[in-house]
Amino acid sequence: MTKTSVDLSIKHSNTLFSVGISLIEVMIITAIIALIGSIMVPRLYRSNEHIHLNTVSQEVADLFHLIQSQAQSTQEMLRISVNSTDEGIYEFSSSLPTHGDNTRDYTISLKPFILASPNSNIIDAITFYPDLSWSASYNDQVIEKNPLILTIFSDKSNKQLILYKHSHSIQLVE
Repeated sequence: MTKTSVDLSIKHSNTLFSVGISLIEVMIITAIIALIGSIMVPRLYRSNEHIHLNTVSQEVADLFHLIQSQAQSTQEMLRISVNSTDEGIYEFSSSLPTHGDNTRDYTISLKPFILASPNSNIIDAITFYPDLSWSASYNDQVIEKNPLILTIFSDKSNKQLILYKHSHSIQLVE
């Protein structure tokens, strides 16, 4: 008996197939990515700025509400110090009484935002009273403002914090 062998080898054809990508394709993909990036980055920046503005505005409103409610519950007048420059108000700070002789300090920095109001450079404090009323002052001299409108602004948008004298309400509006 004779054995026969079978040739099982695979023959490769002479046709060459390109496995990689050309320089032109790389340049087109890079241009598309750059175009998408140029559209999305400014949107993300504006979105972050808007979120930051909302956060800072809400913190200021919360501080005002906190001081107002603490003045009512402790039956003491409490004061928020207003720090400003010629450009406008950049910081609020206050100390609240806690148990015993201790106090808790609160400071809200508005940077990079500026808070302005009509004649904001002449306000250095806002005092809240136990009856929920308030007064704005400069060098301990009361300044009559009703309502007191404080505007926190950025390049693209702003928020207003409005204190109404007779309704005892503090509103944050866009």
